[in-house]
Amino acid sequence: MEALIVENKTLYAGGGFRYAGGAPADFVARYDAHGWSALGPPPGPKNGVNGAVLDITSIGEDIYLCGRFTQAGADTISNIARLRAGAWTGLGIDNEQLATNLVSTGNELYAGGAFWRMGTVIANKVARWDGSEWHALGSGIGVPNSLNDGVAVMVMFKGELYAGGSFFQAGGVPARNLARWNGSSWTPLSVGSFGNAQGVYAMAASASHLYIGGIFSSVEGVAARNIARFDGTSWSSLAGTTAQGVNASVSTILPSGNAVYVGGSFTEAGGSAISYLAQWDGNEWHALGAGVGPASTQSRVTALAQSNGVLYVGGSFANAGGGPANNLARWSAGGWQSVGVGIENGLDGTVMALAALGTTLHVGGGFIHAGSRLSTGYAQWIIPEAPIFDSGFEDTAQ
Repeated sequence: MEALIVENKTLYAGGGFRYAGGAPADFVARYDAHGWSALGPPPGPKNGVNGAVLDITSIGEDIYLCGRFTQAGADTISNIARLRAGAWTGLGIDNEQLATNLVSTGNELYAGGAFWRMGTVIANKVARWDGSEWHALGSGIGVPNSLNDGVAVMVMFKGELYAGGSFFQAGGVPARNLARWNGSSWTPLSVGSFGNAQGVYAMAASASHLYIGGIFSSVEGVAARNIARFDGTSWSSLAGTTAQGVNASVSTILPSGNAVYVGGSFTEAGGSAISYLAQWDGNEWHALGAGVGPASTQSRVTALAQSNGVLYVGGSFANAGGGPANNLARWSAGGWQSVGVGIENGLDGTVMALAALGTTLHVGGGFIHAGSRLSTGYAQWIIPEAPIFDSGFEDTAQ
């Protein structure tokens, strides 16, 4: 499952599944107080879309999604679709253009990815939809028609759009892996170097700071290993006792009050031996107890969520705090607990997405079983205690 978002007390899930809660739901579904439902006009066999959904966002009551599809409901609609009042509409895109991430602000939608046009508008790697037509953002990001660069992640911070990924120009001038759009022009930024897997692949914004993560060694001339923050004026590293940042890639960032939680494949943070998950309190890096593990090239943290003071941590690991925890664990009151015990402990594959809604933690990833239950690609955990998993999703292989 690629995408889990909560909008207006409703969860929207997108990925590669064909069922939700045991009922047909092609690649996208919603979950609310009434349970699971497919997206699209009833009745009829056609619902959802015909290919994997990569990202979802909303503007008012409208739901937008992007992915590798060429049909929404019974209509020919490619790559980006809008659901309005129960009916699908397209945004004038053909199936040659691939948007992989979306962000909305006000009444506008921004799309990023590996495309070079949107409909008939030349818009390189990033474009804006105003509700009726597409617009380019200057000359865009990267090189037209190139498959070697693209926008991987976007976020709004203090009214401006930040686009991160792997590229070496923005607005036609040199920019490395990050750029800022103020509504009329690009400000090129410099993060790490282009190529060799370097780039910005995770971003999150609080009210006061923008955090970026990925694989890099500096931002705008400031030494910053794989994670940095911006206050709207200047960049700074997340320094520790003897070093700044972390020693390997950052996959997920979760601001929390004055602190920030960071997950990835690193084994050192701020000069201290801290693996896969760390907290930076504004001055120092901290481990969360004994953390998650074991030490392995396969271990990593890829998803974070909070609910009522409890931090839920997902990824690829086998223990948390020294005890068994299969790919999902929770940190609360200074200690680790597994999600489920015995044969109900965790999931049998990597957790890629987490979202908390009310008393339910929604879990998406590359697993087949949740606890002892068959629950391919999706599961629910009832907060705070009961180890109950829903019937979940079945993927396209079933």
